[in-house]
Formats: sequence, structure tokens, C-alpha cells
Amino acid sequence: MLFKHFKYVSALILLLLLKSNQLTAQNTIDSLKLQFNKESSDSNKSSILAYLALEYRNKNVDSSIYFAMQGIDFAKKAQFFKGELMNGYLLGESHRIKGNYAKALDISLSILKKSDAGEHKEMQFNFYNLIATIYGSMTDNEKYYFYLHKMLSLAKENKNISEESLNVLYTNLGDVFEKLNILDSARYYTHLAYDISVKLNDTQGIGLTLNNLGNIHLKLKQPEVAFANYKMSLPFVSDIDEAVTYCEATIGIAKIFEMKKMSDSSLFYANKSFQVAKKTGFSQYILNASAFLADYYKNSHNIDSSYKYLTEVNIAKDSLFGQEKLKQIQVLELQETLRQRELEEAKIQDELERKNNIQYAIIAISILTLLVVFLLLSNSIIVSDRVIKFLGVMSLLLVFEFINLLTHPFIVEITHHSPIMTLIILVAIAGIIIPFHHKLELKLIQRLLEKNKKIRSERTH
Repeated sequence: MLFKHFKYVSALILLLLLKSNQLTAQNTIDSLKLQFNKESSDSNKSSILAYLALEYRNKNVDSSIYFAMQGIDFAKKAQFFKGELMNGYLLGESHRIKGNYAKALDISLSILKKSDAGEHKEMQFNFYNLIATIYGSMTDNEKYYFYLHKMLSLAKENKNISEESLNVLYTNLGDVFEKLNILDSARYYTHLAYDISVKLNDTQGIGLTLNNLGNIHLKLKQPEVAFANYKMSLPFVSDIDEAVTYCEATIGIAKIFEMKKMSDSSLFYANKSFQVAKKTGFSQYILNASAFLADYYKNSHNIDSSYKYLTEVNIAKDSLFGQEKLKQIQVLELQETLRQRELEEAKIQDELERKNNIQYAIIAISILTLLVVFLLLSNSIIVSDRVIKFLGVMSLLLVFEFINLLTHPFIVEITHHSPIMTLIILVAIAGIIIPFHHKLELKLIQRLLEKNKKIRSERTH
């Protein structure tokens, strides 16, 4: 099964999600629509629309696209950046499910740029997942794994990553390894995801991972184990709420019945897969089921039915992989490559500037220190304590800037670009430096007064 995705939730959406376990899917949708009509805040409307898009994602993808686009409009109106990101993610995911990969990739890369520039770096994990699954849908497994590996790196850096996020990552790693025929790793990660799904009582995740285990065991030439997993997944994935998983599980069962020469049962489940895929407009699963049915009727010497499903195959292929869409994807990939290169060059330039600034700070501190030492040791120059105070303040500022330049990368990594946390850390550093500076300044002024007194005494005599 292709992929598991995040559920973006604000506090409002999280509350609705918890309640939804006690409601039917339709009651949840009706409740959300009712609450939307009562809501006056554009930001809250944006959050509700995001959840509506999520609810419709596997039921009616066109409705999901509609609600996500509306959510983006309300988020922009309210300057609710997180709402724009949530709805943008769901818009990209909905286009992926529909088979419009060029549009999905365009939206996803645009969102990724905004997360790079904004204060929502933590959402990069989610965006990498979306881009990974788009490439997975296009069966570009190398790029699929590439972005999943980026997610894995982020997960290792972030020790506080949620179990839900790990569930998403492990599910998709299991999927990509299955696609790459690295089946031991596929089974390992899928079992990890299944265990987390059971722990979280995530029925969607349970059904999805059972289906994926069916795919893995089918490739391992263990049809009985695969059949058991497919069948166990079906109670968790209805043809309405989780149509994507349902389509794949039923076509998997159809293949196993075909292997057993049970043609009636094979036809029954293949038709189920095709009908649900056709109803929901999922091009990839229309392609899978219609290709199976075309071969089935060809082998049965039913030319008319075979031709009918071959026509469906061609329509689905054209929808998924039309030449114009492939060109759009290539252009977007080039743009992303250039963007990554620009980011890398900017990072190198920033690091070079930081090193140069550190060197300048060291030079300035050294000059001031030598000047103060010279004035203190000179036996002929009388210096006002105000000069020492001024030089002391200058040195304090330079030392603080020097420490700031040295620690900036670590502070950014710890605070995740949070202005408030950065300010707190810098204030704490200043709180440590200033008392030491004050004590040193008093000692230097006392030393200076004694030196000035001695010089004046010598001159009067």
C-alpha cells in the first residue's frame, strides 16, 4: 500500500479528532460543517476546513481539494500561516491521490520553500513525507527513499519525535523497501509500524500495515500468509473511509484467488477493487484493477470485456503519465535542484561570513586589550578612569558579540529559530559575563588610580 500521511491538527482539530472516534464519519463531517457555519474567526474556519479536507481525502478527492483550497483562502485572509501550511499539505496530498502528480509536486515544493523561510521548520518532516509519497506514486523509488531518508535523519536529530510521526516513517520505509524488493527490511519496518498502530489504537494504521504485510508476503511467495493479512485488514478499511487501502487489499486477494484457480472469487474481488477505485476517481487503482480485469477476460476469451478494461487502462495511464505532466514534473525537479543548490551556497557563504566576523572580533578584542595594558603599564601617561570605563564597555560588547558568533549555530539548533528562546539564552550569557566584567573593571580602575597617583607624586617632587 502506498504510504501513510500526517494529520495536521490545531488545538481545535485535535479536539474534533478525539471526539470523532465516537461518531460515524458522516456525523463527523456534518458536525464540522455545522461548526464552520457558526464560526466567525477566519483562522478557526481554516482549521475546520483542513479537517474537512482530511475527512474527504479518501472518500471524495475533489471535495478534499475544494475544502483545502477554501482553507488556504481563509488562512491567508487571517494571516494564519500554520493554517495555510496545513491546508496546503492536504491540497498536495489530494492531488497526489487523484493522480495529478505534477500539481501535487508543485504545491509540495512551494510549501517546503515557505517552511524553509518561516518559523515552522518542524513541519519539514511532514513535507518531506508528502514529496516522498508523490515520488512513490510515480514509482520513482530512489527519490521516494531519498526523501524518507531525510525524514529518518530528522527523526534521529529530534529525540522528542512523536510515535505518530515514527509510525508514518516506518510505514513508508516498509513500503519503499517492499517496492525495492528488500523484503527483510520491508517486513521489519512494517512490523514496527503495526506495533505502534496497535499501541495508539490507530485503526487506519492497523489496516494499512496488515495490507502492506500482505504485499510483502505475496512477494515472498507465501500466499497463505499474504491472504490472511489482506483479509484481516479489510475490517479496518471500509470502501468508503479508506478506499485506497481497500482497493489494494481486494486486488491482492483477487491475485491470490487467481493463483488458486478460483476464478469466480478472483473476479469478485477484482470487481470490488475496480468499482471503488472508479467511484473515488483514484487513477492508480483504476489502472491496477482494470489491468488485472483485462488480463482476466483475455484469458477467458471474452474479447469485448477485455477491450473494455484495456480502454480503462489507457485512460488511467494517460491521466497518470501524460507527456505534458511528465514535462511539468521535470521542470519542477530542476527548480528544486536549483533551490537546494542555492540554499547550500547560501549556507556556505553564511558560514564564511561568520568565520570572518569571528576573526575581526578577535583582532578588535586583542587591540583593545593591548591598549588597556599599555595605558596601565605606562609610567608617563595619566589616563582618566572614564577612558578605562569606555574601553571596558567596548571590550564587553566585543566579547559578547564574539561569544554570540561562536555559539550562534548551536543556539539556532537548540531553539529551532525561536526568537523568545534565543533572547532568553543571550540574556543568560550576558548575565554571566557582566558581573565578571564589572569586577575586572573595578580592579583596573583601582590599578589606574594608584598608577596616576604615583605619577603625580613623582612629578611634584
